[in-house]
Formats: sequence, C-alpha cells, structure tokens
Amino acid sequence: MKSCPHRRIRPLGEGAVGDVHLCVDVMRRRLVVVKWLRAEVHEGSEAAQRFAREAK
Repeated sequence: MKSCPHRRIRPLGEGAVGDVHLCVDVMRRRLVVVKWLRAEVHEGSEAAQRFAREAK
C-alpha cells in the first residue's frame, strides 16, 4: 500500500461522501486542502462517480 504524501492538520468540513482536511504536503512542504472519500462509499457507486467528477 502506497503511503499518503499528506499529513492531516485539522478537519475543515464534511460532505455526503467525503471529509475535507487542512493538510501539509510532506514532500513540497506546503499547506493543501484534501477531500477524502469515505471508506463506506464503494468504488463504482454513484457517490464515488460524483466524487470523481467533482475532483476533475
């Protein structure tokens, strides 16, 4: 399993399918905002497809 390049600092919010956190990009040493898809949302589900569209 590949390690995540982001270290969470604090939560910023929650949505229907994901959680948003303020993070540090460990390699580039900068602040970023990352939205993670919740584990209970299955790949290929409608919610996962919405999440992918939002990311684009």
